[in-house]
Amino acid sequence: MTDELLSTKSALGIVADDTMSRDEKETALLQLREEIASQQSDGTLDPGLASRALQDIQVAMARISE
Repeated sequence: MTDELLSTKSALGIVADDTMSRDEKETALLQLREEIASQQSDGTLDPGLASRALQDIQVAMARISE
């Protein structure tokens, strides 16, 4: 998955993508989590939005683990 595509996808959108394998989804979610954490730490993403995005990623990870 390209970085451009990753940045336009939501965590739940990644989970819903039927074209991706479970491993690809897990990798994409981990990359998204790193991207959000990086933006949060450098101040380019509002802390509230970052918190919500990280929660969405946790929910998405739980869904692919089912």
